[in-house]
Amino acid sequence: MPGKIHAEARSCGMKHSCIVPVLAAAAAAACVESSDPENQIAAKEDQGGWSLADQEAAMEQVEKARSLAYRPGLRAQIPAAEWIELAYHGRLFDANFEEIELDEATLDKMQASMFELLYPTFGPAAKQKYGADLKDLVNTQETGLDRLVLGIAALRGLISVADEKHVFRFEGRLDHLNGGLNVLMVRFGYQIPRRIRDMLIQYRIPEQYVMPPIEFGYVDRCVSAQVPIPPDWPDPRWIHQGRLSFVFVSGMVSDGTGGTGPGVADVYTYRDPAVPGICYALPRTLEGTSNIRLLGIICQSETTGRACFWDNRTREGVPITGEGIRLDIDTIANGDTLRENCTDCHRGDNAYIIHPGSALDVSGRWGRTPVGGPWDATPATRYQPISRKDTWRNPASVTLPPPPSGQRSCTGCHQLPGSTPSRDGSGNYCDLLRSAAEVTMPAVVPGAPSERPAGWPPRLNPAYERHMTALSRCLD
Repeated sequence: MPGKIHAEARSCGMKHSCIVPVLAAAAAAACVESSDPENQIAAKEDQGGWSLADQEAAMEQVEKARSLAYRPGLRAQIPAAEWIELAYHGRLFDANFEEIELDEATLDKMQASMFELLYPTFGPAAKQKYGADLKDLVNTQETGLDRLVLGIAALRGLISVADEKHVFRFEGRLDHLNGGLNVLMVRFGYQIPRRIRDMLIQYRIPEQYVMPPIEFGYVDRCVSAQVPIPPDWPDPRWIHQGRLSFVFVSGMVSDGTGGTGPGVADVYTYRDPAVPGICYALPRTLEGTSNIRLLGIICQSETTGRACFWDNRTREGVPITGEGIRLDIDTIANGDTLRENCTDCHRGDNAYIIHPGSALDVSGRWGRTPVGGPWDATPATRYQPISRKDTWRNPASVTLPPPPSGQRSCTGCHQLPGSTPSRDGSGNYCDLLRSAAEVTMPAVVPGAPSERPAGWPPRLNPAYERHMTALSRCLD
Protein backbone atom coordinates (compact mmCIF):
# COMPACT_ATOMS: atom_id res chain seq x y z
CA MET A 1 0.00 0.00 0.00
CA PRO A 2 1.18 3.59 -0.54
CA GLY A 3 3.49 4.95 2.12
CA LYS A 4 4.57 1.61 3.53
CA ILE A 5 8.19 0.89 4.32
CA HIS A 6 9.87 -2.45 4.84
CA ALA A 7 11.16 -2.16 8.41
CA GLU A 8 13.41 -5.17 8.05
CA ALA A 9 15.15 -3.65 5.03
CA ARG A 10 18.80 -2.75 4.85
CA SER A 11 20.43 0.24 3.14
CA CYS A 12 22.61 1.71 0.42
CA GLY A 13 25.66 3.79 -0.40
CA MET A 14 26.65 6.37 -2.96
CA LYS A 15 29.50 7.84 -4.96
CA HIS A 16 30.26 11.32 -6.26
CA SER A 17 31.22 11.42 -9.90
CA CYS A 18 33.47 13.98 -11.54
CA ILE A 19 31.90 13.08 -14.84
CA VAL A 20 28.38 13.66 -16.10
CA PRO A 21 27.48 11.40 -19.01
CA VAL A 22 24.64 12.47 -21.25
CA LEU A 23 22.60 9.84 -19.46
CA ALA A 24 22.18 11.06 -15.88
CA ALA A 25 20.85 8.97 -12.99
CA ALA A 26 19.44 9.32 -9.51
CA ALA A 27 20.26 8.38 -5.89
CA ALA A 28 20.49 9.72 -2.25
CA ALA A 29 18.59 9.99 1.04
CA ALA A 30 17.44 11.82 4.14
CA CYS A 31 15.03 10.99 6.93
CA VAL A 32 13.49 14.38 7.70
CA GLU A 33 9.99 15.69 7.19
CA SER A 34 9.35 17.91 4.18
CA SER A 35 6.52 20.10 2.97
CA ASP A 36 5.45 20.74 -0.62
CA PRO A 37 8.80 21.22 -2.41
CA GLU A 38 7.62 23.63 -5.08
CA ASN A 39 7.96 26.70 -2.85
CA GLN A 40 11.53 25.66 -1.96
CA ILE A 41 12.89 25.32 -5.48
CA ALA A 42 14.05 28.89 -6.03
CA ALA A 43 15.99 28.97 -2.77
CA LYS A 44 17.68 25.66 -3.52
CA GLU A 45 18.73 26.86 -6.95
CA ASP A 46 20.70 29.65 -5.28
CA GLN A 47 22.49 27.44 -2.76
CA GLY A 48 25.66 27.34 -4.78
CA GLY A 49 27.43 24.40 -6.37
CA TRP A 50 26.75 23.68 -10.03
CA SER A 51 23.99 26.19 -10.70
CA LEU A 52 21.06 25.59 -13.02
CA ALA A 53 22.38 28.33 -15.28
CA ASP A 54 25.72 26.54 -15.58
CA GLN A 55 23.95 23.23 -16.21
CA GLU A 56 21.87 24.85 -18.95
CA ALA A 57 25.04 26.23 -20.53
CA ALA A 58 26.56 22.72 -20.52
CA MET A 59 23.42 21.33 -22.10
CA GLU A 60 23.70 23.93 -24.85
CA GLN A 61 27.17 22.58 -25.63
CA VAL A 62 25.80 19.04 -25.74
CA GLU A 63 22.99 20.06 -28.08
CA LYS A 64 25.47 21.89 -30.30
CA ALA A 65 27.65 18.79 -30.54
CA ARG A 66 24.60 16.67 -31.34
CA SER A 67 23.49 19.04 -34.07
CA LEU A 68 26.91 18.80 -35.71
CA ALA A 69 26.77 15.01 -35.60
CA TYR A 70 23.16 14.80 -36.83
CA ARG A 71 22.69 12.53 -39.85
CA PRO A 72 19.70 13.51 -42.02
CA GLY A 73 17.71 10.51 -43.19
CA LEU A 74 19.51 8.23 -40.76
CA ARG A 75 16.85 5.54 -40.55
CA ALA A 76 16.75 5.15 -44.33
CA GLN A 77 20.52 4.58 -44.37
CA ILE A 78 20.76 1.73 -41.85
CA PRO A 79 18.83 -1.53 -41.28
CA ALA A 80 15.70 -1.07 -39.17
CA ALA A 81 17.15 -3.74 -36.85
CA GLU A 82 19.85 -1.22 -35.87
CA TRP A 83 17.70 1.85 -35.36
CA ILE A 84 17.82 1.49 -31.56
CA GLU A 85 20.99 3.20 -30.38
CA LEU A 86 20.15 3.80 -26.74
CA ALA A 87 17.44 3.07 -24.20
CA TYR A 88 16.40 5.30 -21.33
CA HIS A 89 13.61 4.57 -18.84
CA GLY A 90 11.55 2.70 -21.39
CA ARG A 91 12.19 5.22 -24.15
CA LEU A 92 14.18 4.23 -27.22
CA PHE A 93 16.30 6.57 -29.35
CA ASP A 94 18.27 6.36 -32.58
CA ALA A 95 21.77 7.80 -33.05
CA ASN A 96 20.23 11.21 -33.77
CA PHE A 97 18.59 11.15 -30.32
CA GLU A 98 15.19 10.97 -31.99
CA GLU A 99 12.68 8.79 -30.18
CA ILE A 100 11.46 5.52 -31.66
CA GLU A 101 7.81 4.67 -31.05
CA LEU A 102 7.23 0.92 -31.09
CA ASP A 103 3.84 0.76 -32.74
CA GLU A 104 2.71 -2.34 -34.61
CA ALA A 105 4.08 -1.26 -38.00
CA THR A 106 7.48 -0.24 -36.59
CA LEU A 107 7.82 -3.49 -34.66
CA ASP A 108 6.99 -5.49 -37.77
CA LYS A 109 9.59 -3.61 -39.82
CA MET A 110 12.32 -3.98 -37.21
CA GLN A 111 11.59 -7.67 -36.68
CA ALA A 112 11.74 -8.38 -40.41
CA SER A 113 15.03 -6.53 -40.71
CA MET A 114 16.60 -8.43 -37.81
CA PHE A 115 15.43 -11.75 -39.23
CA GLU A 116 16.99 -10.90 -42.60
CA LEU A 117 20.31 -10.16 -40.90
CA LEU A 118 20.38 -13.27 -38.68
CA TYR A 119 18.70 -16.02 -40.71
CA PRO A 120 21.27 -16.52 -43.52
CA THR A 121 24.02 -17.25 -40.98
CA PHE A 122 22.17 -18.97 -38.15
CA GLY A 123 19.07 -20.43 -39.83
CA PRO A 124 20.63 -23.89 -40.39
CA ALA A 125 21.80 -24.19 -36.76
CA ALA A 126 18.39 -23.08 -35.53
CA LYS A 127 16.69 -25.67 -37.76
CA GLN A 128 18.87 -28.37 -36.25
CA LYS A 129 18.06 -27.21 -32.71
CA TYR A 130 14.32 -26.71 -33.14
CA GLY A 131 13.59 -29.38 -35.73
CA ALA A 132 12.01 -27.01 -38.25
CA ASP A 133 12.88 -24.06 -40.46
CA LEU A 134 12.20 -20.80 -38.58
CA LYS A 135 11.64 -19.07 -41.90
CA ASP A 136 8.37 -20.98 -42.20
CA LEU A 137 7.34 -19.57 -38.84
CA VAL A 138 7.54 -15.97 -40.04
CA ASN A 139 6.26 -16.62 -43.58
CA THR A 140 2.73 -17.35 -42.42
CA GLN A 141 -0.49 -15.56 -43.28
CA GLU A 142 -0.86 -14.33 -39.71
CA THR A 143 -1.33 -10.62 -39.15
CA GLY A 144 -1.31 -8.12 -36.29
CA LEU A 145 -0.05 -9.21 -32.88
CA ASP A 146 -0.21 -12.88 -33.89
CA ARG A 147 2.41 -12.16 -36.54
CA LEU A 148 4.56 -10.19 -34.08
CA VAL A 149 4.45 -13.03 -31.52
CA LEU A 150 5.70 -15.50 -34.11
CA GLY A 151 8.37 -13.04 -35.25
CA ILE A 152 9.73 -12.58 -31.73
CA ALA A 153 9.72 -16.36 -31.22
CA ALA A 154 11.68 -16.91 -34.45
CA LEU A 155 14.21 -14.24 -33.52
CA ARG A 156 14.66 -15.76 -30.05
CA GLY A 157 15.40 -19.05 -31.76
CA LEU A 158 18.04 -17.49 -34.01
CA ILE A 159 19.67 -15.58 -31.13
CA SER A 160 19.87 -18.82 -29.11
CA VAL A 161 22.32 -20.26 -31.68
CA ALA A 162 24.09 -17.03 -32.70
CA ASP A 163 27.75 -16.30 -32.02
CA GLU A 164 28.83 -13.84 -29.36
CA LYS A 165 29.30 -10.99 -31.83
CA HIS A 166 25.70 -11.16 -33.04
CA VAL A 167 24.33 -11.74 -29.54
CA PHE A 168 25.96 -8.50 -28.38
CA ARG A 169 24.71 -6.73 -31.47
CA PHE A 170 21.10 -7.86 -31.39
CA GLU A 171 20.01 -9.51 -28.13
CA GLY A 172 19.40 -6.24 -26.29
CA ARG A 173 17.58 -4.75 -29.24
CA LEU A 174 15.43 -7.89 -29.42
CA ASP A 175 14.60 -7.44 -25.72
CA HIS A 176 13.30 -3.96 -26.53
CA LEU A 177 11.19 -5.27 -29.41
CA ASN A 178 9.82 -7.95 -27.08
CA GLY A 179 9.03 -5.27 -24.52
CA GLY A 180 7.21 -3.20 -27.14
CA LEU A 181 5.15 -6.26 -28.06
CA ASN A 182 4.29 -6.90 -24.40
CA VAL A 183 3.03 -3.32 -24.00
CA LEU A 184 0.78 -3.74 -27.06
CA MET A 185 -0.48 -7.06 -25.68
CA VAL A 186 -1.57 -5.35 -22.46
CA ARG A 187 -2.96 -2.29 -24.25
CA PHE A 188 -5.20 -4.39 -26.52
CA GLY A 189 -6.00 -7.12 -23.99
CA TYR A 190 -4.33 -9.67 -26.24
CA GLN A 191 -3.98 -13.31 -25.25
CA ILE A 192 -1.94 -15.72 -27.36
CA PRO A 193 -4.55 -17.83 -29.20
CA ARG A 194 -4.47 -21.62 -29.21
CA ARG A 195 -3.34 -21.93 -32.84
CA ILE A 196 -0.31 -19.67 -32.18
CA ARG A 197 0.54 -21.68 -29.07
CA ASP A 198 0.34 -24.85 -31.12
CA MET A 199 2.78 -23.40 -33.66
CA LEU A 200 5.24 -22.52 -30.88
CA ILE A 201 4.94 -26.06 -29.52
CA GLN A 202 5.51 -27.47 -33.01
CA TYR A 203 8.72 -25.47 -33.30
CA ARG A 204 9.75 -26.37 -29.73
CA ILE A 205 9.95 -22.66 -28.83
CA PRO A 206 8.82 -21.95 -25.23
CA GLU A 207 5.92 -19.52 -24.99
CA GLN A 208 7.88 -17.71 -22.28
CA TYR A 209 10.26 -16.51 -25.01
CA VAL A 210 7.71 -13.84 -25.95
CA MET A 211 6.15 -13.10 -22.56
CA PRO A 212 7.25 -10.46 -19.99
CA PRO A 213 10.17 -11.36 -17.69
CA ILE A 214 9.22 -13.31 -14.57
CA GLU A 215 9.30 -11.69 -11.14
CA PHE A 216 11.65 -13.43 -8.69
CA GLY A 217 10.86 -11.84 -5.30
CA TYR A 218 12.97 -8.78 -6.09
CA VAL A 219 12.23 -6.71 -2.98
CA ASP A 220 12.93 -9.66 -0.67
CA ARG A 221 16.32 -10.17 -2.31
CA CYS A 222 17.10 -6.47 -1.88
CA VAL A 223 16.21 -6.75 1.81
CA SER A 224 18.46 -9.79 2.19
CA ALA A 225 21.31 -7.82 0.61
CA GLN A 226 20.86 -5.03 3.19
CA VAL A 227 19.64 -2.54 0.60
CA PRO A 228 17.29 0.13 2.01
CA ILE A 229 13.80 -0.31 0.58
CA PRO A 230 12.29 3.03 -0.43
CA PRO A 231 8.83 4.29 0.44
CA ASP A 232 6.19 4.08 -2.23
CA TRP A 233 5.65 7.20 -4.31
CA PRO A 234 4.54 9.74 -3.23
CA ASP A 235 5.44 9.80 0.47
CA PRO A 236 6.59 12.64 2.78
CA ARG A 237 9.72 10.67 3.64
CA TRP A 238 11.03 11.46 0.16
CA ILE A 239 13.02 14.70 0.65
CA HIS A 240 13.27 17.20 -2.19
CA GLN A 241 16.90 18.19 -2.87
CA GLY A 242 16.43 20.48 -5.85
CA ARG A 243 16.07 20.66 -9.59
CA LEU A 244 18.35 19.59 -12.46
CA SER A 245 18.96 21.01 -15.91
CA PHE A 246 21.84 18.81 -17.13
CA VAL A 247 20.10 15.46 -17.39
CA PHE A 248 18.68 12.87 -19.75
CA VAL A 249 19.23 11.67 -23.21
CA SER A 250 16.50 14.11 -24.11
CA GLY A 251 15.14 17.17 -22.31
CA MET A 252 11.78 16.46 -23.92
CA VAL A 253 9.17 14.14 -22.47
CA SER A 254 5.96 12.75 -23.91
CA ASP A 255 2.86 14.79 -23.15
CA GLY A 256 0.55 11.78 -23.03
CA THR A 257 -1.28 12.74 -26.22
CA GLY A 258 1.25 11.60 -28.81
CA GLY A 259 3.35 14.77 -28.68
CA THR A 260 6.30 15.95 -26.60
CA GLY A 261 7.12 18.94 -24.43
CA PRO A 262 9.95 20.27 -22.25
CA GLY A 263 10.62 18.15 -19.18
CA VAL A 264 11.52 19.21 -15.65
CA ALA A 265 13.66 16.98 -13.40
CA ASP A 266 13.64 17.03 -9.61
CA VAL A 267 15.81 15.09 -7.17
CA TYR A 268 14.39 13.37 -4.09
CA THR A 269 16.29 11.34 -1.52
CA TYR A 270 15.37 8.89 1.21
CA ARG A 271 17.47 7.54 4.04
CA ASP A 272 16.32 4.73 6.34
CA PRO A 273 17.62 5.41 9.89
CA ALA A 274 17.84 1.67 10.54
CA VAL A 275 19.54 0.64 7.31
CA PRO A 276 22.83 2.29 6.21
CA GLY A 277 22.57 3.57 2.67
CA ILE A 278 20.65 5.95 0.46
CA CYS A 279 17.88 6.04 -2.16
CA TYR A 280 17.25 8.50 -4.96
CA ALA A 281 14.07 9.18 -6.92
CA LEU A 282 14.23 11.32 -10.05
CA PRO A 283 10.74 12.29 -11.27
CA ARG A 284 10.54 14.10 -14.59
CA THR A 285 7.39 16.05 -15.24
CA LEU A 286 5.97 17.95 -18.17
CA GLU A 287 7.03 21.55 -17.63
CA GLY A 288 4.42 23.66 -15.85
CA THR A 289 2.47 20.61 -14.66
CA SER A 290 2.62 17.84 -12.06
CA ASN A 291 2.24 15.28 -14.86
CA ILE A 292 4.96 12.71 -14.15
CA ARG A 293 6.28 11.07 -17.31
CA LEU A 294 9.44 9.32 -16.01
CA LEU A 295 10.46 8.29 -12.50
CA GLY A 296 13.46 6.10 -11.71
CA ILE A 297 14.49 4.95 -8.24
CA ILE A 298 17.85 3.51 -7.16
CA CYS A 299 18.77 2.36 -3.65
CA GLN A 300 22.20 1.18 -2.59
CA SER A 301 23.51 -0.47 0.56
CA GLU A 302 26.34 1.27 2.35
CA THR A 303 27.22 -2.05 3.98
CA THR A 304 27.23 -4.49 1.06
CA GLY A 305 27.39 -2.16 -1.94
CA ARG A 306 24.44 -3.96 -3.54
CA ALA A 307 21.98 -1.76 -5.43
CA CYS A 308 18.35 -2.15 -6.51
CA PHE A 309 16.50 -0.45 -9.36
CA TRP A 310 12.85 0.45 -9.98
CA ASP A 311 10.99 2.39 -12.67
CA ASN A 312 7.51 3.83 -13.20
CA ARG A 313 6.24 0.97 -15.29
CA THR A 314 4.29 -2.19 -14.71
CA ARG A 315 6.15 -5.46 -14.84
CA GLU A 316 4.87 -5.84 -18.40
CA GLY A 317 6.52 -2.52 -19.30
CA VAL A 318 3.41 -0.31 -19.49
CA PRO A 319 4.29 3.26 -18.36
CA ILE A 320 2.61 4.53 -15.18
CA THR A 321 2.30 8.25 -15.92
CA GLY A 322 0.09 11.24 -15.25
CA GLU A 323 -1.05 13.53 -12.46
CA GLY A 324 -1.19 12.04 -8.98
CA ILE A 325 0.29 8.66 -9.88
CA ARG A 326 1.09 6.22 -7.10
CA LEU A 327 3.93 3.70 -7.37
CA ASP A 328 3.98 0.53 -5.28
CA ILE A 329 7.59 -0.61 -4.84
CA ASP A 330 6.42 -4.22 -4.52
CA THR A 331 4.72 -4.27 -7.91
CA ILE A 332 6.42 -1.82 -10.32
CA ALA A 333 9.13 -2.80 -12.81
CA ASN A 334 12.49 -3.62 -11.23
CA GLY A 335 15.94 -4.99 -11.93
CA ASP A 336 14.46 -8.39 -12.81
CA THR A 337 11.79 -7.15 -15.21
CA LEU A 338 13.18 -3.99 -16.83
CA ARG A 339 13.98 -4.51 -20.51
CA GLU A 340 16.90 -2.09 -20.74
CA ASN A 341 20.21 -2.74 -19.01
CA CYS A 342 20.61 -0.02 -16.37
CA THR A 343 24.23 -1.03 -15.78
CA ASP A 344 25.27 0.23 -19.20
CA CYS A 345 25.37 3.62 -17.46
CA HIS A 346 25.10 2.92 -13.74
CA ARG A 347 28.52 1.45 -13.04
CA GLY A 348 31.66 2.31 -11.11
CA ASP A 349 32.39 2.81 -7.40
CA ASN A 350 28.65 3.11 -6.76
CA ALA A 351 25.38 2.93 -8.67
CA TYR A 352 24.97 6.66 -9.21
CA ILE A 353 26.04 9.26 -11.75
CA ILE A 354 26.41 12.49 -9.81
CA HIS A 355 27.97 15.79 -10.78
CA PRO A 356 29.51 17.62 -7.79
CA GLY A 357 27.49 20.65 -6.77
CA SER A 358 24.26 19.57 -8.48
CA ALA A 359 21.07 18.60 -6.65
CA LEU A 360 22.25 14.98 -6.89
CA ASP A 361 25.29 15.77 -4.72
CA VAL A 362 24.53 15.31 -1.00
CA SER A 363 28.15 15.37 0.18
CA GLY A 364 28.16 19.06 1.09
CA ARG A 365 31.70 19.34 -0.28
CA TRP A 366 31.05 21.25 -3.47
CA GLY A 367 29.37 24.47 -2.48
CA ARG A 368 25.88 23.11 -1.97
CA THR A 369 24.17 22.13 1.29
CA PRO A 370 21.82 19.15 0.90
CA VAL A 371 18.52 19.12 2.79
CA GLY A 372 18.91 16.96 5.90
CA GLY A 373 22.57 16.25 5.11
CA PRO A 374 25.37 16.19 4.36
CA TRP A 375 26.13 12.49 4.06
CA ASP A 376 29.07 10.47 2.93
CA ALA A 377 27.27 7.40 1.70
CA THR A 378 30.14 5.72 -0.14
CA PRO A 379 29.62 1.96 0.23
CA ALA A 380 32.07 -0.16 2.13
CA THR A 381 32.58 -2.31 -0.95
CA ARG A 382 32.26 -1.66 -4.66
CA TYR A 383 28.67 -1.70 -5.86
CA GLN A 384 27.01 -4.61 -7.64
CA PRO A 385 23.48 -4.55 -9.09
CA ILE A 386 20.75 -6.93 -8.01
CA SER A 387 19.16 -8.61 -11.03
CA ARG A 388 18.50 -12.11 -12.32
CA LYS A 389 19.88 -11.04 -15.70
CA ASP A 390 23.48 -12.03 -16.27
CA THR A 391 23.97 -8.96 -18.49
CA TRP A 392 23.53 -6.65 -15.50
CA ARG A 393 27.03 -6.24 -14.08
CA ASN A 394 29.51 -3.68 -12.84
CA PRO A 395 32.81 -4.22 -14.66
CA ALA A 396 36.14 -3.81 -12.90
CA SER A 397 37.73 -0.37 -12.83
CA VAL A 398 40.06 0.76 -15.58
CA THR A 399 43.76 0.75 -14.65
CA LEU A 400 45.55 3.83 -15.92
CA PRO A 401 49.30 4.54 -15.83
CA PRO A 402 50.51 7.44 -13.69
CA PRO A 403 50.33 10.69 -15.67
CA PRO A 404 53.65 12.28 -16.61
CA SER A 405 54.95 15.34 -14.85
CA GLY A 406 52.77 18.36 -15.60
CA GLN A 407 49.67 16.32 -16.42
CA ARG A 408 46.72 15.40 -14.22
CA SER A 409 44.95 12.16 -13.37
CA CYS A 410 41.45 11.29 -14.59
CA THR A 411 40.89 9.15 -11.49
CA GLY A 412 41.61 11.78 -8.86
CA CYS A 413 38.00 11.87 -7.62
CA HIS A 414 36.98 8.24 -8.16
CA GLN A 415 37.83 5.20 -10.26
CA LEU A 416 36.47 4.87 -13.79
CA PRO A 417 34.50 1.72 -14.62
CA GLY A 418 35.33 -0.51 -17.53
CA SER A 419 33.64 0.13 -20.87
CA THR A 420 32.58 -3.36 -21.84
CA PRO A 421 30.43 -3.87 -24.97
CA SER A 422 26.69 -3.67 -24.34
CA ARG A 423 24.14 -6.33 -25.17
CA ASP A 424 21.51 -3.61 -24.92
CA GLY A 425 22.10 -2.37 -28.43
CA SER A 426 22.42 1.05 -26.86
CA GLY A 427 26.10 1.85 -26.97
CA ASN A 428 28.16 1.52 -23.81
CA TYR A 429 29.77 3.50 -21.05
CA CYS A 430 32.55 4.56 -23.40
CA ASP A 431 30.09 6.64 -25.40
CA LEU A 432 28.94 8.33 -22.20
CA LEU A 433 32.49 8.91 -21.03
CA ARG A 434 33.24 10.70 -24.28
CA SER A 435 30.23 12.99 -23.85
CA ALA A 436 31.38 13.89 -20.35
CA ALA A 437 35.01 14.44 -21.30
CA GLU A 438 34.00 16.80 -24.09
CA VAL A 439 31.65 18.91 -21.97
CA THR A 440 31.81 18.58 -18.15
CA MET A 441 34.78 16.51 -17.00
CA PRO A 442 36.55 17.47 -14.81
CA ALA A 443 33.96 19.21 -12.66
CA VAL A 444 34.10 22.99 -12.75
CA VAL A 445 32.41 23.96 -9.49
CA PRO A 446 33.49 25.80 -6.32
CA GLY A 447 36.61 24.13 -4.96
CA ALA A 448 37.67 22.61 -8.27
CA PRO A 449 40.18 24.05 -10.75
CA SER A 450 38.53 26.29 -13.29
CA GLU A 451 39.57 24.84 -16.62
CA ARG A 452 38.18 23.53 -19.85
CA PRO A 453 37.06 19.89 -20.15
CA ALA A 454 39.52 17.04 -20.60
CA GLY A 455 38.45 16.62 -24.22
CA TRP A 456 38.67 13.64 -26.56
CA PRO A 457 41.06 12.89 -29.42
CA PRO A 458 41.86 14.76 -31.54
CA ARG A 459 40.74 17.75 -29.39
CA LEU A 460 42.47 17.04 -26.10
CA ASN A 461 43.21 19.25 -23.12
CA PRO A 462 47.03 18.83 -22.76
CA ALA A 463 46.65 18.59 -18.98
CA TYR A 464 44.90 15.22 -19.40
CA GLU A 465 46.47 13.98 -22.62
CA ARG A 466 48.01 10.74 -21.28
CA HIS A 467 44.89 9.48 -19.53
CA MET A 468 42.36 10.61 -22.13
CA THR A 469 44.41 9.03 -24.92
CA ALA A 470 44.30 5.74 -23.02
CA LEU A 471 40.60 6.03 -22.17
CA SER A 472 39.63 6.86 -25.75
CA ARG A 473 40.87 3.45 -26.90
CA CYS A 474 37.66 1.94 -25.52
CA LEU A 475 36.04 2.92 -28.83
CA ASP A 476 38.59 1.01 -30.90
